[in-house]
Amino acid sequence: MIQYRRSLSLSLFFKAFLAISEDLGLKLPAKYQSATTGFHTKPPKSEAVYCDDIPHYENELYLTLVLSSQAHALIKSIDASKALEIDGTVAFFSARDIPDKLNRYGIVNDEEIFASKEVTCQGQVIGAIVAKNQLIGQQAAKLVNVEYEVLDDVIVTLEVTCQGQVIGAIVAKNQLIGQQAAKLVNVEYEVLDDVIVTLEDAIEKKSYFPGSPTKLARGDIDQAFAESDHQICGEVRIGGQEHFYLETQACIAVPKGEHDELELFCSTQNPTEIQKFVAGSLGILSHKVVCRVKRMGGGFGGKESRSTLVALPVALAAHRLNCPVRCMLDRDEDMMITGTRHPFLGRYKVAFTKEGKLIGCDIQIYSNGGNTMDLSFPVLQRAMFHFSNAYFIPNVRVTGYICKTNIASNTAFRGFGAPQGMFFGENMIRDVASFLSKDPLEIAELNLLKEGEKTHYNQAIVNCPLQRCWDECLLRANFARRKVEVDNFNRQNRWKKRGLSVVPTMFGISFTALFLNQAGALVMVYEDGSVLLTHGGTEMGQGLHTKMIQVASRVLQIPHEYVHITETSTDKVPNTSATAASAGSDLNGMAVMFHKVWLQEGVHLKPKLVFNPLFLNSSPVLSLKHTLSFTNSSKNACQIIVDRLKPYKDANPKGEWKEWVHKAYFDRVSLSATGFYKTPDIGFDWDKNEGSPFNYYTFGTSCSEVEIDCLTGDHQVLRTDIVMDLGESLNPAIDVGQVEGGFVQGQGLFTLEETLFSPKGAVFTRGPGWYKIPGFADIPIEFNVSLLKGVSNPRAIYSSKAVGEPPLFLAASIFFAIKDALVAARAESGKTDWFRLDAPATAERIRVAAADHIAEKVQSAVKYKYSNLGVRILTR
Repeated sequence: MIQYRRSLSLSLFFKAFLAISEDLGLKLPAKYQSATTGFHTKPPKSEAVYCDDIPHYENELYLTLVLSSQAHALIKSIDASKALEIDGTVAFFSARDIPDKLNRYGIVNDEEIFASKEVTCQGQVIGAIVAKNQLIGQQAAKLVNVEYEVLDDVIVTLEVTCQGQVIGAIVAKNQLIGQQAAKLVNVEYEVLDDVIVTLEDAIEKKSYFPGSPTKLARGDIDQAFAESDHQICGEVRIGGQEHFYLETQACIAVPKGEHDELELFCSTQNPTEIQKFVAGSLGILSHKVVCRVKRMGGGFGGKESRSTLVALPVALAAHRLNCPVRCMLDRDEDMMITGTRHPFLGRYKVAFTKEGKLIGCDIQIYSNGGNTMDLSFPVLQRAMFHFSNAYFIPNVRVTGYICKTNIASNTAFRGFGAPQGMFFGENMIRDVASFLSKDPLEIAELNLLKEGEKTHYNQAIVNCPLQRCWDECLLRANFARRKVEVDNFNRQNRWKKRGLSVVPTMFGISFTALFLNQAGALVMVYEDGSVLLTHGGTEMGQGLHTKMIQVASRVLQIPHEYVHITETSTDKVPNTSATAASAGSDLNGMAVMFHKVWLQEGVHLKPKLVFNPLFLNSSPVLSLKHTLSFTNSSKNACQIIVDRLKPYKDANPKGEWKEWVHKAYFDRVSLSATGFYKTPDIGFDWDKNEGSPFNYYTFGTSCSEVEIDCLTGDHQVLRTDIVMDLGESLNPAIDVGQVEGGFVQGQGLFTLEETLFSPKGAVFTRGPGWYKIPGFADIPIEFNVSLLKGVSNPRAIYSSKAVGEPPLFLAASIFFAIKDALVAARAESGKTDWFRLDAPATAERIRVAAADHIAEKVQSAVKYKYSNLGVRILTR
């Protein structure tokens, strides 16, 4: 920690130097520049306004959540009398204020707005204080007294199931009063002795969600093992990851004064879900609720479904009190209640030839879902699809389990289960290489998927530039020369070692839930020629609005300054899908522009009803048998406008856009149009293991070199080279920035970020003091990103490819470079056997894995002495 703080201080000075140098026009070495530097066109203007920046309303109140302090307990009583005595406290809300039917929500209706009888994790919402300001609200929330009762039962249906679960809500005139009042609420609990925190605990007690296990198989796995030259077994874990978006969960609810109408300003990736669940909790129809999203200060999946934790209590308070109510979580509150990336455990058996060719894999995947289902089922599905990464395995049996534990419900995070799954596949490659005493590079290249081959879920790989990405990355990274240099360095240094690793990726683009692959848009042209564009996607810093303006200006053939996007709103575009799955540009861009829907001649889409445990309370999901090719075409929003203006353009070809619009207006021509798009030719049948769950794939390869300090476990990333296939990029500046950002976030997942819990389920990592995300000093010293040239993608807008999630797993090249360095370190002590390294590869894990005489002397004593102080999410 001391070394990090010192390097951070220097980095801040260096950052200031870079900024000043740029302002002065000084030329900097390329290695100090962002890879996007060459793509910059103009600086941003004005200040971005986020949810909590919206000016306060005159009669606005502030809501503070009252959270469970227990991980597993029955609620005996809740006493908010002391909290309500604080001057400025307006109200307290809990489950007693809502009919049970309206208190329940969630994807499978297994969550409560306020915990009624049971808490199942620390941080579960028990109630809410509403006060005149935030400070009073926070003080009052601490005075809410909750009493618990201890029981022997492990899991009871209507209990508080996590520490921090929402129990109630205090309404006050401001945040200060609300916080003061919330502290005074008294809640009595009946605490349950057995708390399930780790995956091992859940597996031992068979604590699984309904629908487990989920299975997927291809080929004859038993025959593959019987006929293989070699077989090995392995087990590896990967931990959770906090989203750590800059803007925490926030919402403002404003009653409109009549007909139960309610307007919400919410930091969410999923405004339609907020609209739906708010309407349901208030007992009104969705057309009376409008959810608006200007922008978010980051989301990363954490605001796809968990924004409801704040939005629902805020909406309830505003509706009941008939005045505006606001809430923005503090960082520690946000980290306690919103969940993280799913921790995973993989247990596998691999069959392969003496050359290293994979011929079979039997793998069990365990996911820590937390205390409610949330999105754990589709996260597990994607992990099962992606566990083989970019490798061909002809015979596969994969079995997935979602474990129910007493921690806050884990949720979507950039990659959505794919990075965890691919981590298992990449470990298999290294295990095979270790067994055969071969270079992992040789084994990886031998098993790379090729054009025309099929994945283990039987989707054919077409338009596959994977080998090109691989070859170009090795070339740009000077891999062969640097491998020799690394080996020489390791021979000459005892306590510092270097490692070099190459990792490919293949990320499927589409929601695995078929119905979500749709989008809408609204284009309005005003008489002065200006264009107001609205679409179903939300802006969270990923540049989606910029790309949509580019698409509209290109179709309409007007300068992009003519096009403006104000916000995403459910009263402009209905029934939107969450901005997730890296599909924002693909779906919404197609809705904005002209698109074609292709069907193979003579082949028809056959509807098939499929049971999906993710949607227990809805109609069966319609699955479509996949087809290829295209024939029919349809027109969307901007193209409709172009066609309506065509007569005026033909009549006055030398005229300008404004003239054509003006003439059309006086001819009473409609100058607004809606667009709609649904991804064609996708759908998957889990029972038959057939179909195409993904529209296409984004490919990439990364090469990283690291240096580890064997005595401290510290490491430094010396260089990373990335080659990414993004088709014909819509905006290289945005896309290269996304590659950089995704990679660094993945670096945190694989090397730095670790969630810690007590044995009783208390969250330790609740702020930047406890939880470390990558800093300036952690980023690769030399960071080279290049986009593969000469590739196209007929399956997406303007031949582009999705970029948000695919680059993240490439950071595993750092993890495996660390493991490569550890191989050299262990060899110094005569240890050449295989060893296991779980992710993240923290300084502690690196130091212990180095396995020198010092580490061996203290390892057993440390484990014995400190084992009861804290429990990692995946290990005892």
